[in-house]
Amino acid sequence: MIGPRVDSFIAWGGLAGDLVRSAPSRQYFRLFTASWLHSGVVHLVLNGFAEIGLVLRLERFEGPVRTLLIWIISGLGGNVTSAVFGRSNTVGVGASGSICGVVGALAAQLFVNFDVARNKWWALLYWIVAATTFIGIGVIPIFDNFMHSAGFLTGFFSGLFLTSMVTATPAQQHGSPTFSSYMGVMSTTVLSAPLPGEKRSKTLSLPARLGLSLFAGLWHLPTTEFHRVRRRRVVAAIGFVLTLWYFALMGILLSRGGVRNCQACCWIYGTLNC
Repeated sequence: MIGPRVDSFIAWGGLAGDLVRSAPSRQYFRLFTASWLHSGVVHLVLNGFAEIGLVLRLERFEGPVRTLLIWIISGLGGNVTSAVFGRSNTVGVGASGSICGVVGALAAQLFVNFDVARNKWWALLYWIVAATTFIGIGVIPIFDNFMHSAGFLTGFFSGLFLTSMVTATPAQQHGSPTFSSYMGVMSTTVLSAPLPGEKRSKTLSLPARLGLSLFAGLWHLPTTEFHRVRRRRVVAAIGFVLTLWYFALMGILLSRGGVRNCQACCWIYGTLNC
């Protein structure tokens, strides 16, 4: 791809799975540095176009700090998964994990604001096609699908607690709720703590609150900003826990030397790489 030799990538901090997994070296810094390297001019240009089209869109809504956090978290998630499941004697470079993570974060942004989004079903179809395309590209032997799929997953998880909630208009607040808002009313009524200043009857038991939630959902309780804030808090907590869980799981597998001889991983990584 009009770029340096492979040994140069190893010297500059490319993701060499053997150097990350092996006990003597444990060069974990490669999980971070690999996202900033590219295999050549073509690779850099392609990723640059993807960054312009996707990262700038996310930054316009979430600002530079949150966008950078999602970009780094997704890159680390993709790289650590590649180090755990990837083949030996390979070197990975590029921001593909971070870019797929941005796609996941934008999908999470739609999920968080689905009840007030415009053209929501077309937007959902768009992100499904985008995610399928990026993950499908990873099946090609020269690409790392562990990095692509794990980057998207960690980007979606982190997007659940880092993306912003759009304020609903009065018309949207009093309309009939969607399925997501109905599920949000159920989950927040049962699981979430009261907001500051809220008074909750101490006589309501958990079964009673569950019954009221089902009743409210069946009778289409209007979607208010109050319920949206409570649902957003629950979704953010779930996303934060899932992110920590994923990195903890990958960290444990990596500390044990990764996963070797994974036949089911051959298709994910690319059939010709097995």
